[in-house]
Amino acid sequence: MALRLDADNHEIAALADFLPARGGLRVLEIGCGDGRMTRRYAHIADRVLAVDSSAEQLDEFRASMPLDLRGRIELRAGPIETLQIPDEDFDVVLMSWSL
Repeated sequence: MALRLDADNHEIAALADFLPARGGLRVLEIGCGDGRMTRRYAHIADRVLAVDSSAEQLDEFRASMPLDLRGRIELRAGPIETLQIPDEDFDVVLMSWSL
């Protein structure tokens, strides 16, 4: 089965409607993979902690990350069950395409 991308931007439109419309938005994304979705919303967030169990996927994401997002996105590898998450508040937690 081929992966179908969201050519009509329905996914990001729904996400934009869901995200709070305010500055300083802090997002925790679980299972970010190669950053397919992260790249699409990170410009409206102040800070993103993006985690994935695959270091290889994160390396791919890091290598292709736009320069303007590098200061906003922190990448961490490891299973979410054992990953040390900062003791702070997040405005939104996303888990898309992850099981």
